[in-house]
Amino acid sequence: MLADFLKNVAITAGPAVASQTGFSAWQREAIAFAFQFGSLILPAVAPAGLGVAMHDRVLSGLRRRPASQASATPRR
Repeated sequence: MLADFLKNVAITAGPAVASQTGFSAWQREAIAFAFQFGSLILPAVAPAGLGVAMHDRVLSGLRRRPASQASATPRR
């Protein structure tokens, strides 16, 4: 939400408004990165991270399984 507001003020509002904000080039790049991370990357990665966090017991059980049981499925 904050990154969206900053993007609107610093980038999409036009050069007249962007020049009044006083953001430098690297700050506008950081705002664009924060907006893209928050709107594109985080919604895709958050469910996977939550799934791993919520199923820690299952994952730890898979890590403790001996190698002979892990490869018990016959290969063709």
